[in-house]
Amino acid sequence: MNKREILKGIQNGKALPFKIAYHETYNQIPYIRQQFQLLEETEKEQEEIKSLSYDKFKLFWETGDRSIYQDAYYAKRKRLLLYAMLLWRRHENLHYKHELENVLWDICSEPVWALPAHFTDKEGRDLPFEKYEGQIDLFAAETGFAIAETLRMCEPFLSKRCIEFARIQLNKRIIEPFLDGNQFYPFEIRANNWAAVCGGALGCVGILLLKDEEKLTNFLHRAISCIEVYLQSFGEDGVCVEGVDYWSYGFGFFVCFADYLKQRTNGQLNFFRDKKVEQIALNQQAYYLVGNHTISFADGRDEGRYRIGLSMYLKKCYPAVQLPPLQYAQSILEDTCYRFCLALRDILWYDPNIGWQGDKKQSVWLSQAQWFLSHGNTFILVAKGGHNGESHNHNDCGSFILYKNGVPMLEDLGAGLYNADYFSNKRYDIFVNASRSHNVPIIAGTEQRAGKEYGTQNVLVNLGTIETFQAELQSCYPSYNLESFVRRIKHNIEENYIELEDLFKFNKPDVIQERFISRSPINIEGTSVVIKNGKEELKLYFDEGYDLQVLKEEYENHKMEECIAYILQASKKDKRKNVCCRVLIK
Repeated sequence: MNKREILKGIQNGKALPFKIAYHETYNQIPYIRQQFQLLEETEKEQEEIKSLSYDKFKLFWETGDRSIYQDAYYAKRKRLLLYAMLLWRRHENLHYKHELENVLWDICSEPVWALPAHFTDKEGRDLPFEKYEGQIDLFAAETGFAIAETLRMCEPFLSKRCIEFARIQLNKRIIEPFLDGNQFYPFEIRANNWAAVCGGALGCVGILLLKDEEKLTNFLHRAISCIEVYLQSFGEDGVCVEGVDYWSYGFGFFVCFADYLKQRTNGQLNFFRDKKVEQIALNQQAYYLVGNHTISFADGRDEGRYRIGLSMYLKKCYPAVQLPPLQYAQSILEDTCYRFCLALRDILWYDPNIGWQGDKKQSVWLSQAQWFLSHGNTFILVAKGGHNGESHNHNDCGSFILYKNGVPMLEDLGAGLYNADYFSNKRYDIFVNASRSHNVPIIAGTEQRAGKEYGTQNVLVNLGTIETFQAELQSCYPSYNLESFVRRIKHNIEENYIELEDLFKFNKPDVIQERFISRSPINIEGTSVVIKNGKEELKLYFDEGYDLQVLKEEYENHKMEECIAYILQASKKDKRKNVCCRVLIK
């Protein structure tokens, strides 16, 4: 989108009113009443603001720890959200006013708004210290947007000094740096949620604060460039390969910006007309497999909680959007990063007249991401192709997830603990990111390698009575002895079984170690294996000639919880060069 189009759109519209009113009709909606009840209960338990001390700040460089500084940082953002929402609703409450002014002042007094892990350039190199103050990352952009919307909600109820200080900081930390064409930010070329969150949040701040048409045109031109990079990161199937949480995060900020832009230009600049945007919007329902269980490839997670305001807004834009059941919606404080704009829109965009998603799901092949979703009466099978250079990548080409009667049995462990090593050249030394933690084999003692060049080839898919995913995976492994590795997974919908068939061609005989991952205990019974999760059992039947072992691996998940993965390893060394490994799963 060029500057001429942007300026024309701006001139076609008018500045947004710097006000968001709380409507008493919100009190008639049970969901919204529950959210404010939660806010009021939480407010009674608030402690004093913890300082963002240098001792906390330096830990990332000294130990790799991100959590101690970030926990204190997020606690302030929680407090901002809490008191902004409460004062917005009850603006005569002097206690809410006092607390909001103090946390607003405190955040605006922070030396930097970016987090320690993000003081890097586009090559991932550390920035010189003199550039720290001007650094804009995800959370600096979010903070600026949160403060701007806090003022839009509560400015009439706050002291003039506090308002003026906040506006000065927004101008100093957001407006002026982003208008400076000599300053380059890595998020401007990062084709993932970074471009959407930063570009979207900054764009919204510009729309709210910039009155000069030429300055706003320049500002929005840069923000929209980020948004276009974000949209280009998707294939035509609209899949966010980072998982449903990153879909909500990146696409949520995109939708906030697209809505502001549409309002500011009186509908002339409207991203919601874009067919790719519609497809991205429709994909939330694909991530949800059964109940709140979601696809956990890459740094995803297997239980999703969706943003209800965002989803309802999209439902109004695109009637084909289906919402998961209400009980799987996030509460207003559930997001531990306390993303202000999405929480606010859970109130602003809530519509009690919108219906919910049905239980029946359709099988689908998402061709650009190479995700295969096969829904049967008993089994849900999800398999992936792709490559090992994706955003938030795990080395998992050809891996799959299997549910039986709505219960997870063979799993993808999702995101691990984010620390310095997790986003360094040590990433694939970490268990959850390596291929050994996925439902793919170790071949000739080698795991899959990371990089876009290690990818799936010749993918074939069939949907119908017998649904099949087939792919050539030889190029995902560095073994020179491996000529071919074709994986074929069949889901017999009518007879309710899964057949896994791996075909290997070697230059000379070698060892294959098939791996099956579960969070549930695994028991070997002769040549068969039983995985039990609650009352549900999954049985795997092997041919003769396998050495079956159950291994356990401890790991730390994204929430810093100590977890155990159970691994069935089925080893086989055949005297032949051509080997077929077949497993029947019922």
